[in-house]
Formats: sequence, C-alpha cells, structure tokens
Amino acid sequence: MFDRPEVNYLRFDSTGELVRFADERIAMSPDVRANALYGDTGRVEEAQKLMEQFAAELATTFTTDEACVAGAFPIVPEALMGEPECMRMPTEQAGELAPLTIFVDLTTSGGIPAQEIMIRGTSTLALVMALSAQRPVSLEVGCAMDGRRAASGLRAGERLSVISTVIDTAPLDVATAAWYLTSADAARRLIYRLQGHSRVHNSSGGWPRLDGVPYGAPSDPKAEARMREILDLPGEALFLPAVSAYQSEDMRRQLTDPVGWIREKLEQFGK
Repeated sequence: MFDRPEVNYLRFDSTGELVRFADERIAMSPDVRANALYGDTGRVEEAQKLMEQFAAELATTFTTDEACVAGAFPIVPEALMGEPECMRMPTEQAGELAPLTIFVDLTTSGGIPAQEIMIRGTSTLALVMALSAQRPVSLEVGCAMDGRRAASGLRAGERLSVISTVIDTAPLDVATAAWYLTSADAARRLIYRLQGHSRVHNSSGGWPRLDGVPYGAPSDPKAEARMREILDLPGEALFLPAVSAYQSEDMRRQLTDPVGWIREKLEQFGK
C-alpha cells in the first residue's frame, strides 16, 4: 500500500490488498467481496467483441530482412565478396513502445445509471485489452471524493479523498478489470464506503474541489490537471476522469459511439 496522507491518497498494489484493508473497516456483502477479489466475467465477452472489431489494426510486429547463411534471397555483392551471411530472411520483429499508464476514475454522479457505467466500463476494458496487445500497459482504478480529513499537502480550499488500486496487466486480469470497470458496485458499495469511514478520509460523499474549482460536477480542466498532479501521472498517461451529469465531449463520445471512441484512443496511444 502507498499512503500519501498529505493529500488523502491511498493507493493499493493489488485488489487483494484493498479487500484486506476493507475487511478491517467495513462490512461487505459476500457478492461484493468475492467480485472485488476474483472479478466477474459477465462483461468480458462484450468487451472482447468490441476489441475484435480492431483486430486488423492491432498488428504488434513488423518485418525486417535478417542476414543469415541460408535465406529467402541473396545479396549478390555480399556473396561475391565471400560474406557468409549473404542471404536474407524476412523475419517478424516485435514492436517496442514505452509503457502506458491508464488511470480510470470510477466516481460517478448518483444520477448516472448503472447501464451507462456498464457501457463506459465495457468500452474502457476493450481499449485496455487492445492497447495491451500493442504495448506494456498498467491499469489503475479508483475514486475521487471530497475529504474532511486535514491534509497538509492540499492547497487552501481543497478537499479531496482518493482511493485506488492497481489491477494486474502482465497478463491482464480480465475478470477483475471487468468488475471494477463495468459494475457500479465497485465504487458505490466498496470504495465510497471506505472513503467515508472516519478512520480513513471521512468523506461526506460530495465532489472534490481542486485548485479553487470543482472536479466532477462539472469538471474543470484546471481541476483535472491538478488531479493528474496529485496522482503523479506521467505526461502520456491516459486519464479517464469522473462521470457527472455535465459530461465532457469525450465522455459523450464514449457512451454514444464506443467504437469510434476506441479507434480515437488507439490512434492516440497505440502504435
């Protein structure tokens, strides 16, 4: 566990660590606890079908002509010079891209229906699966709420609580990712309750305020930039912010045209 009490940020290295922490503080229903630990494959097939629409775009290798003793064709000048490896063999090489961090804020307004959370989560999971086929990916999910516990690293007027967990991506734990991304229970029946606990961040359940502006309802670019700073996200990281009734253009695109949204993100963050 990575604890930054100066900004009310708790980050767990695994979902198992998160559940053990929760066991000592809140009572979870058996279904929530089991899903938080082991995931749920219910939405995996839908995400897989979405990802398959991009199969032709997910080539992860490129071809080079490798020098060898016996191959598909000769390089005549090298052969005349007596070069032993004068033949060439087309060989597939793995593409190499820098690791990509993906952080998904699971916080949603109370008025956001579970169906929209499911659509957002399914398209996000499909994107994670697709990007994982192209480059190393790390996935982290969490919630950002207001926090009533004093924190020395927050600026005047800022109120924040963040609890997040890393999800395995080497290989991708698809079932666990599916539950956290697509189920309203992950935020509403687990993480929110921890944030509101008096021995954690004592959140009132409202939206945070960051850098003098609201984050989430509606979100402000300044607040999102400040959130990235607090989360210590690298420059290229893909950050999917909280979902409120005041949805950004990107969020509306994800909900109404998930295929187009995934294609945009692949063009931006893929090879």
